[in-house]
Amino acid sequence: MRMKKYFFILFVLMFTALSSADYRFSYLITGRTNGKFLLFVRYKQFYQVGASAIFVKDNHDFSLKEIDAPSYMMKTHGKSEKSLSLLTAYTQAKEALLLRESLLESMSVKFPSVWSNCKEKINLRDPFIVNQPYQGLLKFRTNGRGKITPSQSLITLTQKNYKKTFFTYFNVYKIMSVMLKAYNHNYLPKGFNLLNLSDLKGKTWKSEKVNFDDIFMGVMKLSSDKMHKYVTFEQRKDISFVYRVIAVNEENILILGSVAKKVKVWKNLKLESAVRRITLSLKTGEVMSDKIEISLADKNKNNFWTYKAGLNRKD
Repeated sequence: MRMKKYFFILFVLMFTALSSADYRFSYLITGRTNGKFLLFVRYKQFYQVGASAIFVKDNHDFSLKEIDAPSYMMKTHGKSEKSLSLLTAYTQAKEALLLRESLLESMSVKFPSVWSNCKEKINLRDPFIVNQPYQGLLKFRTNGRGKITPSQSLITLTQKNYKKTFFTYFNVYKIMSVMLKAYNHNYLPKGFNLLNLSDLKGKTWKSEKVNFDDIFMGVMKLSSDKMHKYVTFEQRKDISFVYRVIAVNEENILILGSVAKKVKVWKNLKLESAVRRITLSLKTGEVMSDKIEISLADKNKNNFWTYKAGLNRKD
């Protein structure tokens, strides 16, 4: 009787260890929109935003545990990118300032054409501070097959001397919640047993129909007070990811999903590609890594948007 009780306790401890873990979620969005309003009013805008956070996993539920790095937003203003706003946020002002300096130093290398337009007028503000306590103010849930359902972010920020215009549209953690919606479909076939992952080797399968309008317009509305009034990103056709196993070793299996066809989103802007890479533990079916990248572009790359997100288990 004691032996049975011992094994039961051991099983519970093992299950708890497998179902509870820390994960880092991060995202990076980069976009440039260039064109005309009403046939004659030209506009041009560059935008980049990124953030990360640590979530504790309990079975299928994830809850915000720690904001592990500074977040930021860069955006040009005016009809010809003549000025740039660079805002940062973190729990400590010092680290946020260090990130700001690093971003400015790399801007001329990574985005030379944008930098040449705006380098004479850089709008800097004191870093925003993440209000404490923030633990549990952003949550999401998985269904065990790849689909994620997030809550709205309730994280708040404070800055000593802020202007409402800048504060209102510095929505890095609300955008984090929107980017979790990019995981809006399953990467495993319906009814598939996670403990038989090796059976997928050599097979291909399709996801359900997928539409990213919530991400495209959700990000746009949180990034600007005007752009979404003139520009409407709408995925004209639903798509499906085609999944296959691309690597297997003793510990993990790597699954790759991609979209082959291009779909119109706005004017000449098309969904050029969408790729999702998942690494799962062969023994437990636990997610080790889940990354997605969505790319929009027109023929000449004058307009482009890339949406990148990654969920990675911390060892």
